[in-house]
Amino acid sequence: MILSREGVKATVIIPVFNSDQILQRCLEALSYSHFRDFDIIVVADCSTDNSLQIARDFGCKVISLKKRSGPAHARNRGAEAANSQLLVFLDSDVLCEPETLGRIIKPLEEGWDACVGTYTPIPGYSNFFSIYKNIFIQYYHDISGSRIDWFWTACGAIKKDAFNDLGGFSKFFSWKSVEDIDFGYRMTKMNYKIFFNKEASVKHFHSFDFMDVLKNDFKKGRDWTYFNLTQNRSLSLKHPVAQFKYRGLGILVSLLFVLILIFSTIEFYLFPLAVFIFLISPFIEKGFFSSLLRYGGVRIFTIALFFKPIDDLVISIGAFVGLIRFLFKR
Repeated sequence: MILSREGVKATVIIPVFNSDQILQRCLEALSYSHFRDFDIIVVADCSTDNSLQIARDFGCKVISLKKRSGPAHARNRGAEAANSQLLVFLDSDVLCEPETLGRIIKPLEEGWDACVGTYTPIPGYSNFFSIYKNIFIQYYHDISGSRIDWFWTACGAIKKDAFNDLGGFSKFFSWKSVEDIDFGYRMTKMNYKIFFNKEASVKHFHSFDFMDVLKNDFKKGRDWTYFNLTQNRSLSLKHPVAQFKYRGLGILVSLLFVLILIFSTIEFYLFPLAVFIFLISPFIEKGFFSSLLRYGGVRIFTIALFFKPIDDLVISIGAFVGLIRFLFKR
């Protein structure tokens, strides 16, 4: 069991909301960590399940919030209570490998101010939508260089002095999809150095379905667009999942395919053009589709051909809503 104790080098902070079963697996995985000089703070964001008791059974320090406040506030509360000089943020639905904590902490000991890891290629659930979403994030993270300007709270570490200097996660950007991006942007503006370690990986246990992915990506399209515009970043945000230069052509091809397919119901001669665009789409984003084929197999690759245009359309609608929010609700 993991005991809460004084004088440790690092504190792992895990916000949780009604996810007791996966929290137990998360804590069990941490108990096998090769890096041992850490304690754990679990911040229950008004949870009504058995999360608190499970955290106590593992010897974690527990903070129970009486009002649902979101993960940004929960992580801030955990950081306030930490006694160590290194903070490690984990989501409650990820499982660390034995080497993960050591690999994410080592760059901080070598002079970096923060470090983030990534997902393993294959998630904990085997349905198409979970695999698609996981490979999507993992692939676009992995095309980053070693020095980045974004932070990632699913698996990220930072020196406490830097965290305090930044004032923690912003209450303004409280949406789950953007508060860590805002945090990384502010770090970069203040000349803090963030390292991306591809070798520090966690296995993601979140079961997505069709609507989960679309809702998630709508929010990301909306919130990241709004964030970019409010920060005068336009399309220059360097997070690879959000950056237009990495994904813009693929999204434009998807939108063109959907548009021509719709018009082909009226003018059938356009249908062959829609088919042509559909067939060349994997070559437009060949890196991502190669990852789908490599890690997901032919079935995942084939379903993704049909699903990605729908997903890109929803992301684009979200981006449009983010633009409208910026224009009328500054």
